[in-house]
Amino acid sequence: MFGRVPNLFGKNFITSFLFSAALFVTASCYIFLTFLSPQELIAFILNQDILKYSTYLTVISLFFAVFLQIANGEIIRIMEGYGILNPFKLVAWVEIRRFRKLYEEIRKVKKECRENKNNLSVALRQKRNKLMMLKINRFPDEERWLLPTSFGNTMRAFEVYSRLMYGADAILLWIRLLAVIPEEYLKFIESAKAQLDIWVSFWFLSILLIVEYLGLVVYTKEITSFWIFFILICITFFSFSRARFAAKNWGEFIKASFDLYLPSLKEQLKLDQITDDALWSKYSQAIIYAIPSKLPKETNEN
Repeated sequence: MFGRVPNLFGKNFITSFLFSAALFVTASCYIFLTFLSPQELIAFILNQDILKYSTYLTVISLFFAVFLQIANGEIIRIMEGYGILNPFKLVAWVEIRRFRKLYEEIRKVKKECRENKNNLSVALRQKRNKLMMLKINRFPDEERWLLPTSFGNTMRAFEVYSRLMYGADAILLWIRLLAVIPEEYLKFIESAKAQLDIWVSFWFLSILLIVEYLGLVVYTKEITSFWIFFILICITFFSFSRARFAAKNWGEFIKASFDLYLPSLKEQLKLDQITDDALWSKYSQAIIYAIPSKLPKETNEN
């Protein structure tokens, strides 16, 4: 994924994972306690060593935080819709319909713009621009690249940017681009990624809490504090929506990285004397398939 090797116990670890894990452990304990009778609750509280219990909760929170950081990439892939057994695949048709509907609206607006090019209204121009921005930020360039979720397609939208603009494979070149991106700019990228990680963690942990609640309902054979279940459902959807928004913001930094530092990478790779328009496309293919003969070479002019 786009980023550096995560720094365990760094600032982003605390804000993105430890905070989320602490909230999860606290909420999990609260849900468990709501299923106890008043007598059981009082007995439970009186029999606990507060200091010892607090230490246990702190250790558990730290464990979950480390787990979240390690599993972050896989959780993001699940949210994107990857995996044979991913339940999001059942609703993949929704994103396909949205994609086709958007392109149909763009086609109609462009046609209307052509017909009124000599008297193009502000409203029509704004509508066209809005649709074009939605196309760029919400979907990849072709239907075959669509993923089952809106979050996944928001990610795909900026992943294809370097290919569309420069013919460069984003995933392949990113680890090389990191070598020339200044440290200060990398901090902006990591800060944007941390915002994404917070919402991804909230989404995943809210699902775990829903499973815990339902498990306790089945085990105790009674429904207690149903409002908790309702709130968790709302948090799950809200977190997914905010994760998509955060992914868009993170993607802007990734796209800007290619715009700003691809020339520096070209110089670092000693490809700066090559003017081939398909330079990055050829370079990407050569690296992907490890074929040195495919590397772009400078053309000797007589």
